[in-house]
Amino acid sequence: MPNRLKYVLSFVSKIVVVILVWTLLSFYFPRLPFGKPVTSKIPVAASPTRGPLAIPPLKSTFPPAPEENSGTPAYPNPADSTTLPAYPTSSFNTNSYLQVIEIFDEETAQGIMLTVTGGIENYNYRLGPLAEGVYALGPNNNFLVYVTNNGMVYLNRLGEPNFQTVEDARRAFQALNKHVDPYFELSFHDTGFVYVLFIYEGRFGETLQVPLPRTKTHY
Repeated sequence: MPNRLKYVLSFVSKIVVVILVWTLLSFYFPRLPFGKPVTSKIPVAASPTRGPLAIPPLKSTFPPAPEENSGTPAYPNPADSTTLPAYPTSSFNTNSYLQVIEIFDEETAQGIMLTVTGGIENYNYRLGPLAEGVYALGPNNNFLVYVTNNGMVYLNRLGEPNFQTVEDARRAFQALNKHVDPYFELSFHDTGFVYVLFIYEGRFGETLQVPLPRTKTHY
């Protein structure tokens, strides 16, 4: 009897440990239900490897110019009067404008090369060579993801010269297992702590979720 009780207690303790580990993993690596890809409310710039990808600048906050013959007086000349209208200085803050980040791809004998230019940091560097695939700029403009047609997922923190491998998804999609070209679409979900990359494969309607390392996606 003591041996049976000892066995039962040992079994129960193992179950408790498994539940505790599962709870901790679920807390730190949240997983969302599969199905149709989630569309993030954060604007996402995604593009196939053909053609430039650009993030448009913010709309101008400068006061509108007066229309002709509208009865609205033009901005006064300081020489005509000592009293000038008070405009908020924040309207002229050039730091409120996001400079365009452009990503160009180039097919070379070695593979695909990506060129990243622009942005507040005035980026100008190349990444590669890479296998053919698709890429997307992160919603916060701090990182770039690249998914090759054979299922490798790479991440580049803008300004760094190299990609980091974050997922090997070569067995995650039927298209890859059947040796046919996939049709990937990329989107993001912000959990509040980490970004989750959603990879949707259009041929078979499959989705893979890849949590991205916060150390590369946030500053």
